[in-house]
Amino acid sequence: MKVLDNFLDIELAQELEQHIISQLDKPVWIHGHSFYSEEFKNYIVKNMSPYIATLDSELAGKLIRTLLAQGILTKEPKDVQALIYNAYPLSSVEWHTDKHGEYEHGGSECPPECEGCKDVAGISIYLNHGWKPNWGGCFLFKDNKSDTQGTFYEPIYNRAVINNGRDIHAVGAITNGAHNRYSVQLFVSRSALREDLQ
Repeated sequence: MKVLDNFLDIELAQELEQHIISQLDKPVWIHGHSFYSEEFKNYIVKNMSPYIATLDSELAGKLIRTLLAQGILTKEPKDVQALIYNAYPLSSVEWHTDKHGEYEHGGSECPPECEGCKDVAGISIYLNHGWKPNWGGCFLFKDNKSDTQGTFYEPIYNRAVINNGRDIHAVGAITNGAHNRYSVQLFVSRSALREDLQ
């Protein structure tokens, strides 16, 4: 696990942020930002998961080139999945690893094409200006599945959290009344990571 602040040059961070904002009301989000505000009236629902869409391929390429230039990736990854996450208040992500077979399911139960059973590392890049600590939405990390304590990282602007795909992590619930939590999630071949990050 590695945390890097001021991860991207400011121009790329702003470009990513503007791209995410431009996508909020497109059908790919299932329902958009305005639907949540206008139709739900911020009604407290039992549970919500972040809405996910594919990142523009040109921006994904810029991110990969940045990771190569910074030495985080030592070679072009064989597998790349670049996503944008928009987490609404009350959404969260339960404990998991990015390689399913090592935590909650997988192995012989999953078909060979299961994306979650590939040997991938996860890179989270946060794009939240002025995120307040009491809004939640922290990246949570623990060493072992049975642990009852761990570490948290607030999703502050231009912070990256790099996990090797086997790190046990979650996203804490976002409090009602918080701003939306925007992030870019890259899933890349673990073998492409610098050796000390694997």
